[in-house]
Amino acid sequence: MAEYGKQVENQINAWLAAEGIGQDAVLAYYTAVQSGVAVRLSPDAFERVKKSDALELVEFDRVVELPPFTVEEVVQDAGRAQTTPCGITNAGGAATAGADRWIWVIDSGIDTDHPDLSVVTNTAYAKSFVPGSSSIEDCNGHGTHVAGTAAALNNTIGVIGVAAGAPVVPVRVFPCSGGSSTSTILSGVNHVAANDFAGDVVNMSLGGYYGTSGCSTGSS
Repeated sequence: MAEYGKQVENQINAWLAAEGIGQDAVLAYYTAVQSGVAVRLSPDAFERVKKSDALELVEFDRVVELPPFTVEEVVQDAGRAQTTPCGITNAGGAATAGADRWIWVIDSGIDTDHPDLSVVTNTAYAKSFVPGSSSIEDCNGHGTHVAGTAAALNNTIGVIGVAAGAPVVPVRVFPCSGGSSTSTILSGVNHVAANDFAGDVVNMSLGGYYGTSGCSTGSS
């Protein structure tokens, strides 16, 4: 996969050079799920590039927001029994998961010290794509909430997840504020596609703009 990705990146760079676009304008390459590039263009360059027969689609980079949510006060009380949220019940109840299948959480990161989660912290997999931050720690709360719904341990505290005990991999694409760009989120998706294993699951719980920008080009 790495060799293929490099080949795709080289082809993209050759196209950029032919279009007179320097690599300093590149924000990110996408080589796993799809072949593409996020690039910062002047208005004139955009008008020229969107007519290229080498492109299938041109999209504007847009802001995506995490959906509204509320994290209630976290209380660890040895005398309080573990609970099963109604969402888990509605999903058919919890199932014990093995450690050989991971849940990749593309979100705001995960609290890696959370006592009710089994978090993968290997930096080959757990990554931050938030500009200016390499931390996978969750300073927003949404990613940890999602990870708990997916895989909270079947123990004596907190809640229980749908796939109880499954390892969760933080792929951080949202900063503390909860607003990010589609180019950053696509970087997270590309990372998962390049590194996941057969049987793994990926979760994205977010909202925002969907659809084309009206700049579809000649190729299909």
